[in-house]
Amino acid sequence: GNTSSAGFGLIGTVVNGSLEIEILEGGVDIQDAGFALTAGQWHNLALTRDQGTFTLYVDGNAVYSHSGGANSIGSGQDPSYMMIGGASDRYAPGFGAQGFTGSIADVSVWTTALTQVQIQSIDFTALTGNETNLAGYYQLSDGSGTTASNAVNSAKSLVIEGDADWASGTSGPGGALAD
Repeated sequence: GNTSSAGFGLIGTVVNGSLEIEILEGGVDIQDAGFALTAGQWHNLALTRDQGTFTLYVDGNAVYSHSGGANSIGSGQDPSYMMIGGASDRYAPGFGAQGFTGSIADVSVWTTALTQVQIQSIDFTALTGNETNLAGYYQLSDGSGTTASNAVNSAKSLVIEGDADWASGTSGPGGALAD
């Protein structure tokens, strides 16, 4: 759930052991991508918005495309706020109990929409943090504590809220660790 009227992103809903993927547009509208991920497997998800069209890529393949809006972030909203893996009572009151059960290896944020070829070239690959147009890169297996470091700009690291756990155990894509 989301009470915001700005931004965009991915939402997952567990149905019969699979994670059905939806796209949040403009902080309000939810579009069913018609795609579900199988549990127990690593996947690379990328969502782009270019000239008003959202495209969802799964493991480098375009699986859904839709024209939709992305409202700008208005006054009273924190433009630097980003949720990974769940909702926060601070920005989505009443939805704080919703969260993601699984492993997320890393998250990257770009200042431009990547092409399919660019997405495929970094699919399951650890980034250096120096890539052109990379705004943020969070390796979610890089330590402990309550901060996820940003390899691009350490001043833009993320504060971990709730009961998130650092990954440990077997190696995942790009060398990330998973429980």
